[in-house]
Amino acid sequence: MHRRYQQSIIPTEIMRSVVGISEAGSITKAAKLLGLSQPAISSQIKRIEHAVGGSIFQKSANGSSTTELGKLVLIQARKILEANDQLLLLRGASPEDQTIRLGLANFYSQRAMEGMSKAAMSNV
Repeated sequence: MHRRYQQSIIPTEIMRSVVGISEAGSITKAAKLLGLSQPAISSQIKRIEHAVGGSIFQKSANGSSTTELGKLVLIQARKILEANDQLLLLRGASPEDQTIRLGLANFYSQRAMEGMSKAAMSNV
């Protein structure tokens, strides 16, 4: 991929982090909600701040709040995530669908799959 094009892409994961911090009120709480480390969230915020040319969160003793630039970024982040979610719905999935990855030894996998199939059938 052309390097100049790569620099203009802001991944949706970063948008989710921006929204997560805004809703949770702090980087630490957002990291827990998103299943990421605090350094990973901080790195993502630095990346978006570099892209938009300024600070988007102001840290205080009570957590993080959006700056004026951050409020604009947050509006766009929500729009981007909404559009992303709408595109994913085109495949027929519901918004509640989530992928679950489970690591099992082969010995247990058949029994686990049978149990999940029975549970899914009883919910129908």
